Amino acid sequence: MIAASDQGGRWTWILLGIILCLAAFIRLHDLGVPELQWDERLALHRASMPVAQLLDSLDNQSASDVSLDTSPPLHHLCIHFARLLGDNDFNVRLPSVLFGLASLLMVFLVGRQFFDAESGLCAALYGALLQFHVAYSRYMRWYVFFYTFSLLSLYCYRRLLDNKTWRAVLAYAVATALMLYSSYLAAPFVLAQMLFTGFLCLPALTDRAARAEARKLLFAHGAGLCLAALFYLPQVKGQLVAYYTFYHSGGHAFDFYRVAKAFREITLYFRDSDFAGTGGVALFMLAGLVWRWRGKAGRNLGLFLVWCAVPTLAAFVINVQTQITAKYLVGLLYAVLLLAGAGAMTLSRAVIGQGLASGSRAYQALTLALGLAGILFISGPNLQYAALYRSWQHNAQRWARYLLLHKQDADSVMFASNRAKKVILERELHGAYSFFGDVAGQGYHKFFYVIGKGDFVPPGLTLVEDMPQDDEVVLFYRGGVVGQAPLLASPGGADVYADDFTTLRFYETVWQAHNVAPDYQLHALSQFSLDAPGRATWKLVSAPGARCRSVAVRFDAVMRGKIRAMRPDARLRLLAGQDPDTLTLVADIDYAKFVAANPAYGQPAATGTSKLPLAASVPWPRPDQPLYVRLEFVPGHYAASIDLERLSFRVDGEAGDTPGEAATAVLRNIAAHTRLAPWKAGEQTLGGEVLHVFCADDARHPQGVGPLSWQSAADRERFVAAHPGLPPVAVLRDPDGAPAFYLYDAHLADASLSLPQGREETAAVEATTPWPVRGLAYTGATSRPVVRLGGKTLPIPLSVPAGSLVELNPGGEGLVHLSPRFTPKDFNLFNMVRRDNLNILGNALTCLEGRPCLAEYVFASELPIRGVRTMIYPALRTDKPNYARVFYGINDIDARRVFLDFSERGPLDISSTYEGVLREVRFETPVHILFVGCELSGPGASIRSNAKYPMRIEVLLDAAALPSIAAEASSTTIGQRSETGQPMRLWLSGKPLPLREAWETR
Repeated sequence: MIAASDQGGRWTWILLGIILCLAAFIRLHDLGVPELQWDERLALHRASMPVAQLLDSLDNQSASDVSLDTSPPLHHLCIHFARLLGDNDFNVRLPSVLFGLASLLMVFLVGRQFFDAESGLCAALYGALLQFHVAYSRYMRWYVFFYTFSLLSLYCYRRLLDNKTWRAVLAYAVATALMLYSSYLAAPFVLAQMLFTGFLCLPALTDRAARAEARKLLFAHGAGLCLAALFYLPQVKGQLVAYYTFYHSGGHAFDFYRVAKAFREITLYFRDSDFAGTGGVALFMLAGLVWRWRGKAGRNLGLFLVWCAVPTLAAFVINVQTQITAKYLVGLLYAVLLLAGAGAMTLSRAVIGQGLASGSRAYQALTLALGLAGILFISGPNLQYAALYRSWQHNAQRWARYLLLHKQDADSVMFASNRAKKVILERELHGAYSFFGDVAGQGYHKFFYVIGKGDFVPPGLTLVEDMPQDDEVVLFYRGGVVGQAPLLASPGGADVYADDFTTLRFYETVWQAHNVAPDYQLHALSQFSLDAPGRATWKLVSAPGARCRSVAVRFDAVMRGKIRAMRPDARLRLLAGQDPDTLTLVADIDYAKFVAANPAYGQPAATGTSKLPLAASVPWPRPDQPLYVRLEFVPGHYAASIDLERLSFRVDGEAGDTPGEAATAVLRNIAAHTRLAPWKAGEQTLGGEVLHVFCADDARHPQGVGPLSWQSAADRERFVAAHPGLPPVAVLRDPDGAPAFYLYDAHLADASLSLPQGREETAAVEATTPWPVRGLAYTGATSRPVVRLGGKTLPIPLSVPAGSLVELNPGGEGLVHLSPRFTPKDFNLFNMVRRDNLNILGNALTCLEGRPCLAEYVFASELPIRGVRTMIYPALRTDKPNYARVFYGINDIDARRVFLDFSERGPLDISSTYEGVLREVRFETPVHILFVGCELSGPGASIRSNAKYPMRIEVLLDAAALPSIAAEASSTTIGQRSETGQPMRLWLSGKPLPLREAWETR
């Protein structure tokens, strides 16, 4: 097949093409399905920046919402331009796949160069099948980029040893520069080349005849290194900053067991308990090593061993504050691939040579075939890729799905820390929510507060969802914040504003803010996004009758994240004045101010955090005009940033004669931007946000009349009794600190309406009428409900299983979401259209007797059904063939079409997935009756479904034919009836629901 002398013939390239096509198929399958992991989001966040900002950010390790980045910009740039094809998970991972394939090409070329073409083919095939290589070829990080260019550098260096021309020098320089731009791990590989060049020049010390050749080699290699350094010059600063940021003195003791664990991870990616299955690989590698040794190919073997060994040893010598794992022992990966490929051919030649002459065509063909078969044999444990395609549990997408399916009247999302979860949800929510990075204008805003269990929770929020996941429990709160600006300034002994950033006080009082928000984990005010400047402005007005002369501003400035040997250039500025467009600089806080207060922080080795208490007096020359106080956060080039803690304003001057009117004045500010209305027991509200105001003490604040009014303390008691546990969204206080007014939102925890069957409810429409309904969601009623709004009716031609959440945009799309739970407490046997032989065991659905079992649901709709999607968490015993299948049928309950078949059989007793298996089907022609069910092979198969691992079935609807209804008057009635007579929880929206975004969130 391949002649002995043919190192690059037609059949060689045909076989290599087949191997690369196989590798591409393995790597591209379901590339966009696994959820992006944190390191991928880290790379994508910077890759999404404009190119100049991207390069500057990496050069300086600038403060970022994600974290510091330990890699040069080459792979970021590739991702940046891949986004031009479309900003989705498939496209941003595509460069990794392409460079993964390029690295296999380089494995072949290096294998051919150091061994022979057949060994190169075997090594390329092994890399193509190796789960380790597949995993990192599907991972949006620098690894396969570095594999490609480091092997290219080795290839060009080897050619330079034989051909010291300027063309070879330039090729080596370009390849080495690309390697350096791929990863900071490149330095030990350059060192390995330099050591080998030095070794080759040693004979020149004693042999005069060898000096001319040594000079040529030193000149050629030196010229290549100088050119590579010249090409790399723009990144030298970035490398130095990375050195100061990540490298610590003192390495790790060399650990053979850690190397052995890395060897196991490379050869058996999902095996972490023993070394079974690695012996065959070690045997092949030993055979390849012995063959090259006996073949007396000293230069090739020596260079290859130095190339693999020096970086592996360097990983232990250099301390970058990370655990040494297989992904950092790149030289070990090269040794495994290339020596195993050479060993496969060595063993195959030994076997075939027993019966055939080594020069014959049959010998060549059979040895290559047997060598490739040997690679398939040692690759056996790697040939199941299903777990790679599922990858990790879809945690972040579950957060996004919950928010998209339960948007109701909350338009914003808030976080305990404006970093990790914010970065994730900014991408996953597809613009359906805003974030609290900007405050412009006042009013009332509802929001979700998303945190991990144990994170800080400001007072006044209501827990609505507890979502357990593999590595944390994510909590969802609903809350509301009422803008109360401007601040009413009254001279006296108390602060007119004091904030330790543990409450919503900042959002209540700030007049304007851009890219500034509290960090509730740090109890500090900081940039919402560290990648951009921010500012916050407070507007102060004198209280009635008061004469204000000055404002004392106090806060603690905190510098965080200083890098050793680097001078931070972030700044915090305090400005003030009576014209918001021309404020005067009052204080400018920079690194020098921190060093003056704390000289130790100015030492080159100093890192971390420093705090600086500050106080400034701001004059208020014209008390009849507002005073503006602004804080500006200026990001620096280096990682350090400046936050502030414990901010307060205290006014000096003469107090007014009517301090009791202070709370009323604040209420007047609120009323100017927020709808306030009296609460009426039993009345529902539609169409807008409304707050109910109750006084705390009728004697101090007699019941108001006219445009500014409130209800009594007794009314508040009745409201609280009707809404147990509901916190107020704001408490306004008198100057002595006593509560004056409580503001409540009756729908703070849940905006839906509770509608019993067949009974009309009174509703107040808090919007301009007629108010059209553009989105609706409901639970409870399952069979063809009819919604009545005033004199209008909206028939919903849809029947769904009990427990479904139905969301519809009249004239647009619709979505039915069903998440059946298979726990003893929540299992519902009666929402199925067919069930057989079912049993609930350990929060999972399984079979009662030793035969298959099934559970089947039906969705019937006059609106066209356009698609169905499901996610399951199956587990199978591997002692015999078992399966878990999900099927659908159209119009016929017995017409099953399987679209998810889980039948994996691994080395363990149970084959299961905690990541979830997701499948989707779209229908080209409209479907009106859809059966969806799951079938299990017997008691050896099960499907989990609980709060941590929820099975879900989703049906996509075309609601273009669904008409809209509108509330015609400010006071109306609302009700519902359905064929099953069930109560309904209904939510109506004047805006379409984010159903398209929910469907796109897998």
